[in-house]
Amino acid sequence: MGGMGVEGVGVVVGKIQFKLKSRGVNWKNYSPPTNSAWYWRKICQFKTNLLNAYQLQIWQTQNHQQYTIARDYDYLRVRGAEVSWHKLIWNSWTIPKHAFLDWIYHHGNMNTRDKLLKLGIGEEDTYYICGADTESITHLFLACRYSEIVMSVVGDWIGIVLPLQDVLEWRLARSGSQLQKGVLNATINACFYHIWRQRNFCKHESILHRPHKIARDIIQELQVRLRDATNKKVERNDATWIDRLLGSRP
Repeated sequence: MGGMGVEGVGVVVGKIQFKLKSRGVNWKNYSPPTNSAWYWRKICQFKTNLLNAYQLQIWQTQNHQQYTIARDYDYLRVRGAEVSWHKLIWNSWTIPKHAFLDWIYHHGNMNTRDKLLKLGIGEEDTYYICGADTESITHLFLACRYSEIVMSVVGDWIGIVLPLQDVLEWRLARSGSQLQKGVLNATINACFYHIWRQRNFCKHESILHRPHKIARDIIQELQVRLRDATNKKVERNDATWIDRLLGSRP
């Protein structure tokens, strides 16, 4: 069902509902077989949840509000605990694909080989890049010599020694202007993204680039981001700082 979109899913569900009705099956009371596809079971679960909400008159009891798709979504979505560090990731400086990867990282949900091996997937857990240690989140991003070099080169460019432990606490404790903290967070997010990307290249295509090349790619990507800021009104100190970063050759 991937790539079909909400409208496409609705069309499919409508056709299946019509088919069930032609067989004398009531869609409201329908339960999917246990061996059916996971996405079909999920759709049927949403249907059950919505029926329950409708029967309990959820929307009518909320200040006499009328039903809308937005309220429907708000009712169905899973609410996690709010965290204090979300702005370190979701901000205007971080490239969205980098933010998504970093969000997964901070939730510990990356499919590293040590985790997959515990689930019975694969036969070994050695890190693809160094081949010298277990591929865990900690080793991959913070302990491997390859990652150390990437973070060191990028840190030299931005003028700050990037952390190799207690990363979250370090980021939360940083001082400075909002712009500089935003760029710094975007830098760490970019490092994590490109290290993971290189890991995947090594796994799927047996390609291993030198860490200095990865660092150059990160710096060039960030410089493109910084050039956008030169068209905005910024403080003099921030403007001088940006000019220095743009003038540094990776």
